[in-house]
Amino acid sequence: MQALHGIDLRIVQQLVQNLFGVKKEKISGEITFYKENDRTIYQVRIRALPQNTLLVDFASTSNIPDVIKEIALKLIEKLDPAVAASYYRWNKDIDSAMRLIDEALRNQDLYDDNYALVGRAQIYIARKKFELAQQDLDRIFLADPKFVPAMTTQAYLFNEQKQYDKALEFALKAKVFWPERWQPYTNIGHALIGLGKPDEAETAYISTIAYNPTWPIIYDEVASFFIQRGKPDRAEQVYHKGLVKFPEQPDLLLHYGQFLLAANRKEQALNYLVKAYRVNPNEVAVWAALLPLSSNTKDPVLLEVRQKATVHVTTKPETPTSQLLDNLLRAP
Repeated sequence: MQALHGIDLRIVQQLVQNLFGVKKEKISGEITFYKENDRTIYQVRIRALPQNTLLVDFASTSNIPDVIKEIALKLIEKLDPAVAASYYRWNKDIDSAMRLIDEALRNQDLYDDNYALVGRAQIYIARKKFELAQQDLDRIFLADPKFVPAMTTQAYLFNEQKQYDKALEFALKAKVFWPERWQPYTNIGHALIGLGKPDEAETAYISTIAYNPTWPIIYDEVASFFIQRGKPDRAEQVYHKGLVKFPEQPDLLLHYGQFLLAANRKEQALNYLVKAYRVNPNEVAVWAALLPLSSNTKDPVLLEVRQKATVHVTTKPETPTSQLLDNLLRAP
């Protein structure tokens, strides 16, 4: 087994701190590799100093950049499981997120318990398990009544329960503490929509986007709001800002492409829909958006989509999805 030269573990440490914002840790270790047939296998061992505690011990056949990412993610799981849980949640790996939340609640670091509980409450809200979400939020408020992430999550919960007056109350409380962050304004906007006040909601949504949301879905929701209000120019500005921040987010690419199709801007739509397909080639909604553009063309991507849709219709002819794709394939 040989030592791998050229990787400074300080780079890994800096990556962890910059990407995840965790507390500073001193780390040491080694990355070695060996050959097995045509594969290169990297063995990674990382320790925390000064206790020399083993944090990471795994083997990987990935390339060097991916190995470094694996190291960073496994380190963050050990050093700050609540942050790792958030990473997994936004990458739609909910099982891993729940596993790391449980780890955060079991460890001796009380500082991250409230963040872990907020993360779990938000997962419960998304799953419509509102009573469980409320239990986690009540637990936070008992320990810290002014914990702002819990205030914004409580507003989110009340909005999902259509208790818009209560949602607005908590969102306004959060705004006092976070006047220059996007979360309170999003919840204010949602609550005002529920209360039948779209003009006031529009003002809140403009502030939301001005403070650069870190959730891609927010750009999607706000753009849809402006489309419904007959303000396509404003909606396009929101899509542009969202795609600058999240250039490979599949839903933003798809919905902006659909927006452009509706405006009969087919060439521009094709550009974004093809990007959406490359990011998520098995998404049927992307196929459905591309199929009307696939007639009488030799574009390899469109031909590939047409072939996939044909196979889907042939193998699953009775499903509503297949019926939709079949109608699109038959259209002139």
